[in-house]
Amino acid sequence: MKTDRRRPAHLLVALLAACALLLVACGDDDESSDTSSTDDSTTDGGGSDAASEEAGASDEEVAFCDAIVSVDAATAQSGPEGQVDPQVLTDAAAEIEANAPEALAAESAVLVETLELQAEDPEAELPEEFEAAYTAAGDFQIETCAFQEVTGSAIDYGFQDLPTEIEAGPTVIRLDNSGSATEFHEIVMLRVNDDVTETTEELLALPEEEALSKVEVTSVAFAPLGSTGSASADLEQGRYIAVCFLPVGSTPDAFAAGGPPEGPPHFLEGMVQEVTVG
Repeated sequence: MKTDRRRPAHLLVALLAACALLLVACGDDDESSDTSSTDDSTTDGGGSDAASEEAGASDEEVAFCDAIVSVDAATAQSGPEGQVDPQVLTDAAAEIEANAPEALAAESAVLVETLELQAEDPEAELPEEFEAAYTAAGDFQIETCAFQEVTGSAIDYGFQDLPTEIEAGPTVIRLDNSGSATEFHEIVMLRVNDDVTETTEELLALPEEEALSKVEVTSVAFAPLGSTGSASADLEQGRYIAVCFLPVGSTPDAFAAGGPPEGPPHFLEGMVQEVTVG
């Protein structure tokens, strides 16, 4: 997938002092795949409301979980300029504030502040507590709203322990970058349109506009070095591609020096995996 557009990896990327948004340069060469067959699925599909109700979540708890999903969806689908619709952020902030679980009162306040800041100025400096608050919200989605948790680990360059098959439904997708990797990584989940017959290799070699007509970006989780990134999505059945578009050389030093670097995207080095959601 060829692109030189500016796009967000996730709101977490704004925690990086060196760069609030990542510039990602994708290539058109061949890529290899690192696939693992571990299956971390834990819940049936049916939508976030259905799963949450089955788990006994209250209406307020469901609304809180769904507000987080709406932010993640808007971030993933924010378009070529990388600008999340500020109205979505404002609406989500209002939902979180109105339905904040008592156990997450402090974290919810941080999330509301963050979303309001992002709605007003996408490059505003975010609260230091944001990463922990967002992680706590994801834990709440899993523990209270019955979202399934799917976790993979990042290496230079590939996904390890990422399931090749998972169940449809509300999901928190996490990428652990606290192991042997020396660079920032991300996991972008692309759902391939049902009528598309091209292979993963063929899709990633297409010009961006054409490729984006054949796939949908369902979630983007950015994983800073030494941290775990996450994003939630209500996954539909279908064929997916997990991919990292960050360029080779995406180290803390490179970004501190004004990065990102000009290297080829990580997926050309093998950081791509097909995933079936059923």
